[in-house]
Amino acid sequence: MNFSLEHITCGYGKEPVLRDISFSIKSGEILCILGPNGVGKTTLFKSALGLIPSVKGNVKINGDDIGTWSNRHKAEYIGYIPQTHIPPFPYTVFQVVVMGCVAQRGMLASPDEHDYETAENALEELEIGALKDRIYTELSGGERQMVLIARALAQNPKILLMDEPTANLDYGNQARVLEQIKRLAGKGMIVVMTTHAPDHVFLCSSKVILVERENRISIGRAEDIVTEENLERAYGIKVSILKDERNGELIRACVPVLNKS
Repeated sequence: MNFSLEHITCGYGKEPVLRDISFSIKSGEILCILGPNGVGKTTLFKSALGLIPSVKGNVKINGDDIGTWSNRHKAEYIGYIPQTHIPPFPYTVFQVVVMGCVAQRGMLASPDEHDYETAENALEELEIGALKDRIYTELSGGERQMVLIARALAQNPKILLMDEPTANLDYGNQARVLEQIKRLAGKGMIVVMTTHAPDHVFLCSSKVILVERENRISIGRAEDIVTEENLERAYGIKVSILKDERNGELIRACVPVLNKS
């Protein structure tokens, strides 16, 4: 499985936000799109999904341009987890997850026994079966994010697009979500996620795109792209990248250098 963007220019109307973005990612890889607020990370996602038309370029799956695909056909391949999701009705967790099962058949389709079984399995796989009968809107941020991942799993996609999956989560829930992302990639899924946190790139990314203002874009391996110089230019602060070795594995962490008062 291969997912690629070829020379994508995206924006709203005729005003480009990002220009000439190209990347390719294959099964089992995680691509992190890193950058400050307002540089167009979410816009790029919406363009890849066809939620907004690209000004130029193509989105391809296995070399096939998906621009002409129906939404239902796209749902056979791509799952999407938005940055925020608040349903208009007080659905239970189980009902939210079942919605992922019918994505490929249309929102008016009725779930069947197979869909219910699929939803149960997705909840159990993420070890959140105890939330099944809870009201989704009454959950904590971390619990809601895990439910959205379960909904995407129930859809059974080959590619998962995640817009800021750890936004507004506490430290423990961030770690749990990142662990699940790595596990999904380990099973062969393609994962593309946006993040503000450079540390997340070191923790789970195969590839990284650093998006800066004025359409400056760097693509490559985390250790090549996430450097002190690049982070200072992107975020406007000095950053130190600390390195340590634990159990034979090199660990990197980003620490802001604060001015002394």
